[in-house]
Formats: sequence, structure tokens, C-alpha cells
Amino acid sequence: MGRLTIGRRVFDCALAFGDNTDGRCNWCGVELTGRQVRWCSPDHRDIFAIHHYWTDARAAALKRDARTCQRCGRSEQPEDLWAWRRFLESIRPRPHLRDVPDWREWTTVTADWQAADDILRAEERARSMEVNHKVPILGRHAEAGCHHHLDGLETLCHRCHVEVTATQRAAGLLDR
Repeated sequence: MGRLTIGRRVFDCALAFGDNTDGRCNWCGVELTGRQVRWCSPDHRDIFAIHHYWTDARAAALKRDARTCQRCGRSEQPEDLWAWRRFLESIRPRPHLRDVPDWREWTTVTADWQAADDILRAEERARSMEVNHKVPILGRHAEAGCHHHLDGLETLCHRCHVEVTATQRAAGLLDR
């Protein structure tokens, strides 16, 4: 296990080589040359970020899992939602057009369109994928650390994420 110090943060990371006090890459241990001070390549810097910073880890987990729920197999399938969104936008009531119907008809048309838009937005939210920490981190997403390692993350749909969180809460895993 390597111990990395970046700024004031210290990481005891099983994936890393260790601090570069001896002029070696933090990730692989290769000797650094020239102006390199921490990593032997941008790839190793990126690998470290993917495993230790939430934004990078989340994006990598979504890509790894092909934006598909690992519990139920649901996929975001944005293409069909985009088609519905384009259709809905094409029939959106436009108040600036010349043939504005009388206000009662206009109100009905607008309300119908708004209801359809609300349904589509709910479906978009339901299909959006979320990344779950298998071991709860209790709101420490902003903290860099080994709790963001990819093997501890899973992509879930909103419904499955709610179920997993409820199960963890019932087991007492979400108590601080």
C-alpha cells in the first residue's frame, strides 16, 4: 500500500505506489525525469483522479457501466426521450402566433401541453442514472479519497438507488 501526500491530504491507497520522495511516479513507481514532479504521465494523473475525486469517479463509473443500472438493467436510452422531447417542442403552444385561439381554448391547449411536458420530465428523471457508493460515505462526496475507488461504485437507476439507500438505512449503515 502506498501513502500519497497531495497538498495537505494524505492517502493510504492500495492502488498507488507511494509518495515521490525518491523521485518516482506516485502511481507506478517509474523514475521521474525532466520537469515531472508527481506523475510520469498525464495518464497516471488521470487514473489517480478517477479513483479519488468524485466528479471523475462518477463519470468513469457511468462510462464503465454504459449508463445502465447494475441492479435492474434499465438504461437511460436518451434517444427515444430526445425524440419525444423534439415532438413535444414542435407542438408547444406559441402565444406570439397570429392564430391565437380564444383564451379558453388557449388555456386548455397550454394545460394539455404542460401535462405532457410534466410526464416527460418525470420519465427523464426516473431514467437518469445515479452512481452509488456500495459502502455509504455519508455526504463526503466533496472529499477526495479512496472511498471513490471504482470497485466501490455502481451505477443505479433512481428507483434502485432509493431501494438500496432504504435497505442501508434499515440496516443502520447510514447512522453517523
